[in-house]
Amino acid sequence: MEDILSSSGAKSCGVCGDLAKSFHFGGLSCDSCKAFFRRSVQKDNYQKFSCCHKVPCIITIVTRKNCQYCRIQRCFAIGMEKSWVMSDMERSALMKSRNEKKQKVVGVPAPINVVTSPPKTTATSIDDQPYEPVVERMIDHMSIAEIKEIEEIVAKYLYAYEKVPYRNELKYYNDDRPGVQVMEMFGTLIHRYAFYSRMIEDFIRLPFTDQSLLLKGGVLEMCLLRGALAFDPANNHWPNVNVHL
Repeated sequence: MEDILSSSGAKSCGVCGDLAKSFHFGGLSCDSCKAFFRRSVQKDNYQKFSCCHKVPCIITIVTRKNCQYCRIQRCFAIGMEKSWVMSDMERSALMKSRNEKKQKVVGVPAPINVVTSPPKTTATSIDDQPYEPVVERMIDHMSIAEIKEIEEIVAKYLYAYEKVPYRNELKYYNDDRPGVQVMEMFGTLIHRYAFYSRMIEDFIRLPFTDQSLLLKGGVLEMCLLRGALAFDPANNHWPNVNVHL
């Protein structure tokens, strides 16, 4: 695999070598190649591309517009996934959902202003009240790159979930589940986490021995975190539904 980090530590686009801020559609790419990939994949436009040369074209910042076919092949080669590109309708629905959430946040009453010099007879002040975070406003404190990075991480895990699923009889809660099935579930989780981890660019650049050590040391914690997230405390058991564990 090509080294996509320069000597200064800056990230480089895996397609053309331009400056890359984050992963897009599963591959580390610049904004230009991200936009090119989206346009090419929407409505399957990339299937019409062709190359007039007998050998793959060298794609750089200067030549990236010369050959669409070789450029899209580079996109696929660095792991960019067609299935991760949203249609215009899906993008509109996502933007509508985000705008609705922001409008709801705007409707939250503003905090009471604290008097600069409160009377000495005041026993408590507003500062003594416990802080109640508003989850819906979390993205207000994140950059666009951070939001996209989280979305891509979630998308990769969901992809791993689809590729490494439980057998049907293991997907639902069962009080009388045999121990061998519990072990099989744990084995499936380990396989899935390994599959998921190897979709992360920084992880796969590590030596294989280091990858193995990290998985061995962290897979139990990953299982515990996912299990805690899905646990139903009201009924004191894991839900009897097919959750993304």
